Amino acid sequence: MASEIKVDTVSEKTSANGVTIDGVNIKDSKITTANSIDSDVYVDGSIDNAHIADDAIDSEHYAAGSIDTAHIADDQITLAKMASGTDGNIISYDASGNPVAIATGTDGQVLTSTGAGSPPAFEAASGGLTKILTTTVSSNVAAVAFNSTYITSTYDTYLVTMAGMSADVDNPNFGAAFSIDNGSNFISTLGTSYRQAVNSSSAEKATRAYYLITADTEADASKTADGWFYLFNANSTTAYKNVTGMCSGHNSNGNPWCDIGHAQVPTTSAINYLKIYDADGDNIDLGTFTLYGLAK
Repeated sequence: MASEIKVDTVSEKTSANGVTIDGVNIKDSKITTANSIDSDVYVDGSIDNAHIADDAIDSEHYAAGSIDTAHIADDQITLAKMASGTDGNIISYDASGNPVAIATGTDGQVLTSTGAGSPPAFEAASGGLTKILTTTVSSNVAAVAFNSTYITSTYDTYLVTMAGMSADVDNPNFGAAFSIDNGSNFISTLGTSYRQAVNSSSAEKATRAYYLITADTEADASKTADGWFYLFNANSTTAYKNVTGMCSGHNSNGNPWCDIGHAQVPTTSAINYLKIYDADGDNIDLGTFTLYGLAK
């Protein structure tokens, strides 16, 4: 038969030890025996925030998948907390709404929509000008050339710009010559070309081996020439090529002028090389020359 003791109060014999009941020590109204209270003793829901020590719950105590969006405060996920990715990738979503990494494109490509239900992609620009190459001249050179590495079947229309261009003598005949064999030979005779100098009442018509960019500039670094020209149908194997452009600056008398010109390149072969030079044999000593391709 079990023993039973009924009392109103059990007090410790001395203030130093407390009371021990079945191996559990009670001292000053607190259970002091370590590891003596199991979880089945707690009343459900009785452990509140006030009874959980700061920094005491580790991630191993969370149930898998238990941290949902409702328990993450807005604006709390920083870049440092995101998983590492690939340099240049962009985060988007697939047709299922799941996040995906858009693969890094190549230099010059643009991010393009691929339509509903598909992530965007880096692709070549579908329109406009693409800069291909810039050459800067700061000392005498015989010519500035763009070869078959840069003039290819990628574009049918090319634009060449010339900024701060000058020669080492006054009144050079700046021209552009064209080749179908990467500069080994040049088209020897262009179709009749036309030139209108805006500061002159007369127009000039002539047959040359080059497109005349300008024929009247001053050898002065403060009065350089600036201009552009387009080469059309560069890759056509059925049509002649046309060149149209404009150049402005100061002539050898120090007066401002503007040349507008056109020439036809009479070949049905693809152009793959052009050069800018002084047809009189003098040098280009200054200028920035840039080749662009116009998307098909």
